[in-house]
Amino acid sequence: DVKKAMIQASEKVAVLAISEKLDNAQKIRIAPINDIDYLITELEPGDPLLGPYKTAGIQVI
Repeated sequence: DVKKAMIQASEKVAVLAISEKLDNAQKIRIAPINDIDYLITELEPGDPLLGPYKTAGIQVI
């Protein structure tokens, strides 16, 4: 799969996601959470939905 190969070849991985998608289990997973370096979303930095991502060491933008 091209997306997985791109992630493996990358030094850093950024994910752009709207808040509606953050708390949903998806049938298609592109990368495990520990492969993500940055999460870009419209949420305020203190939003509780971002807690698991911050705990995993992901920088939230």
